[in-house]
Order: sequence, then C-alpha cells, then structure tokens
Amino acid sequence: MVDVVGMGALNEDIISAIKPGKEEELLKRIKKEGRHHIATYDDYTDYLDFKLRVDGGSAANTITGLAMAGWKCSFISELGNDETAAFIEKQLNKQGIETVIKKVDGKTGSCGIILHADGKYSVLFKEGVSDDIELSDDMLNKVRSCKLFHLSPFASFKSLSSLKTQAALAVEAKKSGVVVSVSPGRLYAETFTSADKTEKQQLAERLLSNSDIIFINKNEARMISGEENHESASQKILSIFNPKIVCITLGSKGCHVRTVDKNFVLETSYAKPVTTLGAGDAFAAGFLDAYLRGNSVEECAKQGNEFASVCVNFIDPNEYLARIKI
Repeated sequence: MVDVVGMGALNEDIISAIKPGKEEELLKRIKKEGRHHIATYDDYTDYLDFKLRVDGGSAANTITGLAMAGWKCSFISELGNDETAAFIEKQLNKQGIETVIKKVDGKTGSCGIILHADGKYSVLFKEGVSDDIELSDDMLNKVRSCKLFHLSPFASFKSLSSLKTQAALAVEAKKSGVVVSVSPGRLYAETFTSADKTEKQQLAERLLSNSDIIFINKNEARMISGEENHESASQKILSIFNPKIVCITLGSKGCHVRTVDKNFVLETSYAKPVTTLGAGDAFAAGFLDAYLRGNSVEECAKQGNEFASVCVNFIDPNEYLARIKI
C-alpha cells in the first residue's frame, strides 16, 4: 500500500540558458511564433547553451519531493514507446516511485525550458502522448487506499480521456476519505476564461469541486475566479469549489492561504533566484508533507515556503531535493 498517489502529464525538460547578448532577439522570436511552436530544439541552438535534461511534470515534481521526504509514492500517467519514456521511468524509479504507466505508440512530450537572467523562464512545449488514460480497477484501488491523491494537468489537446479519469478518481478518493490536492496549472485554469462553458471546463470544475487543497499562482487564481486581487480570488474559489484550503503562491513574497476560518499571507525571503522553475511544485511538496504529518496550516505554509526557497537556488531539481530538511 502506498501513502501518496500522483497523476499528471509526464515529460522531459530540456533546460538551457540564453547565450549572452541573445535574450532580446530570442524573446521576440518566441513572442512572434508562440510558446507552443517548436518543431525541433535544433531551431534554437544559436540562442541557447544546453544545461540539463531532467524528467518533468508538475505533479511528478511534487510527488518526487514527497518521496524524498520519506513517503511511499506511486504515479499514474501515459508515455510513448521511446527513449524519452524509458529515461523518465528510470528517473522516477530512482526516487523509489512506483509507476502505473500506460504505454502507447507515439512520442513522449517534452518541454524546452529557457532560463532568463532574472531567474524567470520560458517554456517551449513539444506535444506528445498523455491524453488517453482510461479508468482502471488498479487506479481505483490505489487512490481509494492511499492517504493523499495529488493531481496536475494534462494537455488535453487530442482527447479529454485523461482529464475525465482524473475527475472520476478524485470523486472516488474523496468518497474514501483520501485527501485530494490539485495543482490545476495554466492548462486547466485557462478553461475558466472562456465565455462558453466547454466540456473541459466542466471537468476541471468537477476536479476542483472534489479537492481538499488547491495550489495555484496569482495568474491562475485570476483566471479561475475572474478577480484581480488574490484575497478576493481565494475567497471566491473557496466559495465556489468548497475546498478545505486554497494556497496562492506569490513568488518572492511568499504565499496567501485561505480556509473557512483563516486567511493569511506568509512572507518568505530569498536572494535573487537562479531560476523559479519548479518552485510552485516544491511549495506543494513542502506543504503536503507537513499536512500529512498533522501540522497546522500555518506550519504547512511555512514548510512550503522553505521548500520553494531552496528550490530557486538550483537548476538541477536533484540538488534541491538533496537539501530538503524534514
């Protein structure tokens, strides 16, 4: 029996820094072509210095942090039949994470992560398989018997099957008394900005309505709630979806947390970040580890900030994970 089950898209992250003097030119090109336009990474070699290749995906990052904190973890996703898939599974298994992976013909998704000099980053997404996961008895048994079920988005470009399965599993987990946490990310949050209520938005609503803890950043909070102020956004999200806790990460300013009877901002401090890549996922890992140990919501937020403040100092997530102090 595992303690924590995660579910979300898996991909490789190819992390590069921008060559000196090339940032303005590259950012103009990205803006013109679009963040999701990339045929091959070779198109960008004139601008970039390769740094690192790692496994990625929001929920996978958080689950890896929880595995390093000592929890027995399992992960549900879909991969292609290629070398990238083998690389990702190997990385997860190295952290002791059991995998429930659907293998299909096709390529595994990847992200070109471009680090900026100020610590921010751009993402160039290369579409792969991930959207066709169907509900199975194995998945149901795992989520019904664990302590925590944590989810992050699938691209849902070709099919809504994976999102439908997430929503169904969240319902079953909730019925079984399992804590359900969701990091909807931009891919699910942006569905709420449409004037028409699409099937994808309805499924995202169902997912959030069956969650106990929602992790979002300021932009995602605005998209979901329609409110510009994070205080108003958290109140609206709490009233619509009725989770126990809403956590809005505020970057270097820390986090804003709201429950039915508590509402606070917990500040953090760190020097100029090497990169903010994965900081939100690290926050979720720290928060959830403390939550599973029975700590107060304030202590959970404090540990979330601590995990994130360590994460921003390293490009390689393994460096951050090695420095986690529980």
